[in-house]
Amino acid sequence: MISNKSYEELLEYLTKTDLLAIERTKLANKRTLLSYIRTAFSLLIASVGIIEFFENNLFITVGFILIPISFVFLIIGIIRFSQSQKTIEKIIDYRNDLK
Repeated sequence: MISNKSYEELLEYLTKTDLLAIERTKLANKRTLLSYIRTAFSLLIASVGIIEFFENNLFITVGFILIPISFVFLIIGIIRFSQSQKTIEKIIDYRNDLK
């Protein structure tokens, strides 16, 4: 649900359009987190593939460089998700306080 309040309590303050907009925003935030996770895993798998299949030291070095980069992508995605989630909750609370 949107916050600790029940759906009926939120209906007093927010219109259905507002509730749907909030839900769309939350879903977009989750979708963005999933894309960061997908990118991190893709980089990790690519790096393992490069290390495993190439014998050239340059390619192996690139493969080992991509491993920490994949974890950086994962951490950035989690941080951005948390920040966006906090912002969304602040907006919901602010909007509820106005009414």
